[in-house]
Amino acid sequence: MAGSVDKNQPVHDVSVEDIFQTLSLRSPAGMYVVQDGKFVFANPQFLSDEGFTENEMLGSEPLAMVHPEDREIVRQNAVEMLKGMRTAPYEFRTVSNTGEIRWLMETVAPIQYQGARAVLGNVIDITEQKQAEQELRESRRRFRDLVNLLPQGVYEMDDKYNITFANQRSIEMLGYTTEEVNAAPLCALDTCIPEERDRMKENIQRILKGEKLGGIEYTLLRRDGTTLPVIIYSTSVIRDGKAIGLRGVTIDITEQKQAEEELKAQKDLIDHILAKIPDAVLVVGKNNGVILANAAFYDTFGMNRHEVVGRSIGELIPDPALLESLPKVFTEQESEISLEFKYGLNGHNKILVATIMKMGEKEALVILKDVTEERQKQERLFLTDRLSSIGEMSAGVAHELNNPLTGIVSLSQLLLEGDPPAELREDIGDIYSEAQRAATIVRNLLAFSRKHAPVREATQVNRLIEDVLRLRAYEQRVNNIEVETQLDPNLPEIIVDYHQMQQVFLNIVLNAESAMAETRNTGLLTITTRKLDGHVSISFSDNGPGIPHEDLNRLFDPFFTTKEVGKGTGLGLSICYGIVTQHGGKVYAQSEVGKGATFVVELPLEGR
Repeated sequence: MAGSVDKNQPVHDVSVEDIFQTLSLRSPAGMYVVQDGKFVFANPQFLSDEGFTENEMLGSEPLAMVHPEDREIVRQNAVEMLKGMRTAPYEFRTVSNTGEIRWLMETVAPIQYQGARAVLGNVIDITEQKQAEQELRESRRRFRDLVNLLPQGVYEMDDKYNITFANQRSIEMLGYTTEEVNAAPLCALDTCIPEERDRMKENIQRILKGEKLGGIEYTLLRRDGTTLPVIIYSTSVIRDGKAIGLRGVTIDITEQKQAEEELKAQKDLIDHILAKIPDAVLVVGKNNGVILANAAFYDTFGMNRHEVVGRSIGELIPDPALLESLPKVFTEQESEISLEFKYGLNGHNKILVATIMKMGEKEALVILKDVTEERQKQERLFLTDRLSSIGEMSAGVAHELNNPLTGIVSLSQLLLEGDPPAELREDIGDIYSEAQRAATIVRNLLAFSRKHAPVREATQVNRLIEDVLRLRAYEQRVNNIEVETQLDPNLPEIIVDYHQMQQVFLNIVLNAESAMAETRNTGLLTITTRKLDGHVSISFSDNGPGIPHEDLNRLFDPFFTTKEVGKGTGLGLSICYGIVTQHGGKVYAQSEVGKGATFVVELPLEGR
């Protein structure tokens, strides 16, 4: 608005033409006057915009500077505006004096100029605006082209859950066409399955409030009713400090889900296979860390998954040979390695065979097979063969001794019957009695070495013990071992295999003799039989060195022995345990170090 006028300033009368001239010369908009189809006036701004001098412009036709493609529409718009049929400015292109195409926005009005009818034009150069609009359109086009090339869905939505923009991939994910989406905007909540809509709504509100939620899994509901698993990453759209909506990216995770399902199916299959394998199995990494173990491993070693997975195999099975063998399969020195080692497991000695196989560049499969029972059977078979050989040899020796002994007994008996001199009778009597004793030993040896098929029959336990003691009488006498028996005379018969039970009792007696002989030059073996509720108890007590407490629970394990190397197989008591158990009984030991040991055999009265 104009300011106040100084009253002392002289005032001049100004004509309309002067006002027009002043305004046109200072106007930032272009102004011109056309009369009789020719430019008769052009202000400096118009001349500058179009690159003409006043002499070049005046007298020329207006349509000559209009772009050929726009001349007709300019003519029509000008006519309509001059007739009062149009009020809004119109836009068109011109070709400047330098050949540059420029954009103008124009209004025209009829006027009287110098006493004659004319047209007043008012133009604004909008070339820069048009260029900016074109660049914006081009930018938007590039954005849409790029966004539509993305394999992920890109979307925008307002705060009322209406999707305001969706790229081609988003539309494809939902199973719609571009025309359908443009015709009726989708509600974001309707794009997921009904059971997830409340969760989606809650998450949208949280993001609008400024929370950063990261990727969220949803199940989209497609137009045809099928579903699509996706992860959506969203952020709020802020305008004037207020959240007006969301924009984000939608990632189709169908392949990922299928891969997860396939991986789970493979894992379930592997778990099923591993569960069916009776041997303990480990999958071990190159760093010796355990990656996987089957149920048999957990059962065999008494561990759980938390105690096994992630730990070094050396912590679980600290066997040097096993640990030395593992790196060899990775260095391709050997693709498969087998080794056998002993391992203390749950207080028992076990023999394990480890088979190590390379699975890939970073993993190895370790299969641990418990062969304790198998080795025990092999040792038993070997021991049986040895005993059989000893028995055959003993039988041969006994037969060879039997004939001369028979002769000695017969001749000494004849000499005694012939009334020998008194000084010889005692010697001949000693010869006769010793020959009789030797003959008895030979008969016992023949009986022991004779092969017997397993037969369970009514057996008098006291007689069985006496037979065992007769076999050991000489060695006991030589080793100064005294035997004391406390045998119940009213002990009932029990159903057992005589020869198997003889083997059990003989083994226990031999162990007692050995223990006492190693620590002292004498010893006392006390054998007691008695009847208890439903069974017969036979105990063998010695006054040897006793057995350490930590060894008591391992005495009947295969291959466990307290004897020096080469003096025991560790199978004797294990075999005894098996025989007694097969008869429905039990055998156990009681001992204190320095106070001797007692082995107790309990056998059922009814037999089994």
